[in-house]
Amino acid sequence: MRTLMENSSWRQHWATFLVLTCLLLGLPSGALSQTGTITTFDAPGATNTFAQSINEEGTIAGYYLDVGGSYQGYVRDQHGTITTFNVPGGIQAFAQSINEEGAIAGVYHDENYLLRSFVRDRQATITTFDVPDASDTFANSINENGAIAGYYTDASNTAHGFVRRP
Repeated sequence: MRTLMENSSWRQHWATFLVLTCLLLGLPSGALSQTGTITTFDAPGATNTFAQSINEEGTIAGYYLDVGGSYQGYVRDQHGTITTFNVPGGIQAFAQSINEEGAIAGVYHDENYLLRSFVRDRQATITTFDVPDASDTFANSINENGAIAGYYTDASNTAHGFVRRP
């Protein structure tokens, strides 16, 4: 068992290591400490809110669990206004990523609770898609050109990557 002196010595060595590492990497010694401003928020009517992605404009995409036990997507603009959405024909929506144009990629459960993917443009038009012959399709990320990366599972439940270009 470590004594208090050994623990104190260990902490001093660890702190020295962190400062030296920051200096070697060219980072300020406080770079590993908690700084900045934290703003908290919840989607309206949410019991749980999950922020998934933020773009340079400060717009956030995510999803929340409502009081009825269903997941819905949302987009929060840089001023704090939250707009909730679901995918037409979908039971639950999970916004995963937002790009600089404000397009959101995500997944939703269909009526059979299979995962399908969607892209929602800045004007709120939602387009759904699947990888051909996939059991589930999971859109995970969207870039500034609108290309979406994710994964899908096949009939044997094996996962494979995909990219969807606009």
